[in-house]
Amino acid sequence: MQPNVTLLKAQGLVKRGQFDAAIKLYRGLLRLNPLSAHVNSLLGELLIHRGLNEQAAQVLEVAYKAAPQEEEHWIRLLAAQHRSGNLARCRELLVLGEGLIPQEQLAMFAHGISQPPANRVNALMGLFKKKNYVSAEISARMFIEDFPEHAFGWAMLRDVLKATGREVEAQMLLNQEPVSP
Repeated sequence: MQPNVTLLKAQGLVKRGQFDAAIKLYRGLLRLNPLSAHVNSLLGELLIHRGLNEQAAQVLEVAYKAAPQEEEHWIRLLAAQHRSGNLARCRELLVLGEGLIPQEQLAMFAHGISQPPANRVNALMGLFKKKNYVSAEISARMFIEDFPEHAFGWAMLRDVLKATGREVEAQMLLNQEPVSP
C-alpha cells in the first residue's frame, strides 16, 4: 500500500474509533520513514488520547526535532511530557517555545505545568488512604519538590507526619509552607 493511502486509512480508522489498528498503521509508516514529523505527531496525539503518555512523548520528541518550527508538535510534546510527569523537560520546552508560541499562550502553558497532574494527586492520596505512610511521606516530599507553591503537597506531608505521631515536625511545616494568595 502507498504511504499516502496508508496515512489516509490510518486517519479514517482514528475517526471511526479504531485506535489500535490506526496505531499499527502509523507505526508501519514510521518503519518506512522514522523521522516523519507529521506521522510521529499524529501517532503521538493518538497515544496521548489512549493515555500512553510516555510512548507519546518519545514519538513527539522525534516530531519536534524534525520540525521544531511547527507549533502543533511543540504543544503535543509539552502535553505528553506534562502528563508523563517530566516537569524538567516541560520547563525546557517553555524556554524553547519563546518566539514560536505567542506570549499569552506561553503564560497559559507555564501555569498549566505548575499544576500537578491528576495522577500524581491521586497516587499520593491513595498511599495515604492505604496508610502506607513511608511511601506517602516520600511521595509528598517529591510532590513538594516538583510543586513547591502548591498547598496540597504540604498538607499531605503534614497529615502523614501527624498520622505517624510526629506532631512537632508537622507544626514546623507551617513555617515552611507557602502562603496561599
